Amino acid sequence: PDQWTWDPEIAYNYELGMKSEWLDNTLRLNGAIFLTTFEDFQVSQSVPAAVAVLVSNAAEVEAKGIELEFTALLSDNFTLDGSATYVQSEYTDYAAAPCAYSTQPGCVGGVQDLTGETLDHAPELSFNLGAEYRDSLVALNGVEWFGRLDVVYKDDQNLYVLLPDETEQGAYALWNARIGLDATDSWKLTLWGRNLADEEYLSSTDFAGTGANLEQIPALPRTYGVTADWYF
Repeated sequence: PDQWTWDPEIAYNYELGMKSEWLDNTLRLNGAIFLTTFEDFQVSQSVPAAVAVLVSNAAEVEAKGIELEFTALLSDNFTLDGSATYVQSEYTDYAAAPCAYSTQPGCVGGVQDLTGETLDHAPELSFNLGAEYRDSLVALNGVEWFGRLDVVYKDDQNLYVLLPDETEQGAYALWNARIGLDATDSWKLTLWGRNLADEEYLSSTDFAGTGANLEQIPALPRTYGVTADWYF
């Protein structure tokens, strides 16, 4: 059948960037601006009624944005690092996209026009910022203790390829931390916590069964653990 075949996807990527070190190599700053265009962009979506995954071609997609990352050695023991991405990604031509379900707003005759719409899983702004302190332990020769705190942010995004309103995920921020002991090239013991603020958000969404039956998979809540590494 026709829906079992699709055209090859072609991407054109243009990027201009820099890598730099400042302040006697205590500050590293990298950045890039980019533009990527796709012809016959391959779109995959589940088809619950057929218990299958359908691949189709969106005529054109464009993604453009800027990426920045830095590492700053504030002292011999304290490091600050992070990265940020701002990207606009949209279907520049997808006039006959399938619908998530027949009564989806904008769906006419089983198709919808997604031209100009932002792609799924494509938040405009995302960033992470982390701070780490480490120092040697006088009582244990060759062993350092360390502590680290991170925040990760993601802007609004849609979690399903056909972009129904029901699968919109709002912006969220996650706080993560870890503390531990590190004997370089020998062993490491880490106590960690993820999503410390117990933020409620979705990891994925889908349409199960037939019609508009929505399946939502929540992400992990606040989680703690201990990790032991042994190098040999």
